[in-house]
Amino acid sequence: MWVKWFPQQLTPFLDRWRYAGVAPWPRPPIPAEARLTSLFQGYYLHFVPLIGVLASWILWPRRWRRSERRMAVFLSISYGFLFVIHAWASLGGKHCVYCFSGYLFFFEALGLLLILLTARFWRRELSRGRNLTALGVVLTGLGALVWGYAYHFGSGAQTALDSLIKAVLEMPVPRFSGGRLAEGEIALWGLLLNKFRLLERYPYESAMQILDAWVRGIAAVLLMALLLVALFRLPGWLRARNVRWIPESAAGGALVLFLLAGWLLTPIGILGRSDSLYACGRDVIASYEEAGEHLRARIPPGSRVYWQGSDTQVALLYLDRPRFFPPQLNADYSLRLGEVDTLVRYGFWNDELASRWQREADVILIEERQYGGGLAEYVTSGLFEELTPAPEVGCRAGTSLHIYRRLP
Repeated sequence: MWVKWFPQQLTPFLDRWRYAGVAPWPRPPIPAEARLTSLFQGYYLHFVPLIGVLASWILWPRRWRRSERRMAVFLSISYGFLFVIHAWASLGGKHCVYCFSGYLFFFEALGLLLILLTARFWRRELSRGRNLTALGVVLTGLGALVWGYAYHFGSGAQTALDSLIKAVLEMPVPRFSGGRLAEGEIALWGLLLNKFRLLERYPYESAMQILDAWVRGIAAVLLMALLLVALFRLPGWLRARNVRWIPESAAGGALVLFLLAGWLLTPIGILGRSDSLYACGRDVIASYEEAGEHLRARIPPGSRVYWQGSDTQVALLYLDRPRFFPPQLNADYSLRLGEVDTLVRYGFWNDELASRWQREADVILIEERQYGGGLAEYVTSGLFEELTPAPEVGCRAGTSLHIYRRLP
């Protein structure tokens, strides 16, 4: 996996591990919107470490012990380097754009340690450059937070926002004709459609989508303005009451309060929350144990098992002396183009190998989300008997494993 990063001229002894004759599996292009959504998701779910690290750099202490400074420099460089390479691997790649948020979990403890180490020494007086940087972080961070929460995250808030937008657009307003008040009333959306002549330029559905976007945009701007006023007015109020940990500058104070507000809101679910994968309400380990025991009771010891899935590999550990086709255990991430013997040598696979392994398998397991296509036709062709599916694991829907055992 890592040998390709070493220059071949300097490391000829690694040539046997270089992927000769192997090409990437063709994947559809990833739209910029998906990458942007993943970026905001990472920011939304990891607000405190990300903003905290930026605050630590902007409010970098002037005077502290040399040992603490060395630790802070080490944590800063490590966090920054790991953030960049994981963002490049996910947001800049094709194989797993939405892995960005999950990747941040790997090393975000470094960011939390940096905050704890530096916070009590943060400087109170900022230079003009640091002030401008703090202002940029607050403006950008707050805008991203409002936009992300209103458009992508928090189903409860999204439902409430949709209801509010609908109520506003359907609000009755007086009719106007030729600039004069006319008899009767009309819904606000009708007045706006006529006023801006949207129906003359767009179909009805497109015109309504434009109105919806306008209302959302205006709501986001107003909310952001209110939050900015609070962030920039509150530090002065606190300093007047001798709160010493607030920086003297308005931007620095707003940055500290922005981080503090995020820290307080995270435990109650307004930040740092996902409605499915990362906010699992069931016993994940017990679900794997249940699925594993179900599989073990129905798959004979020593069976050759073909598995098609994405998130259920752990349940396979419960089988009794199974024989797998190891390249497929990394699912689609191990798909490559090339000659079959070469692919197997490096631990990869392709459609030709998949067909061969299906014919050799005693048992075929298909994850619910992966069910369909040619494999579904093959297992229902009369060569297999279908057993009771294993229960779902974790909190991701569609992880139930369908079991097909080859007939004698």
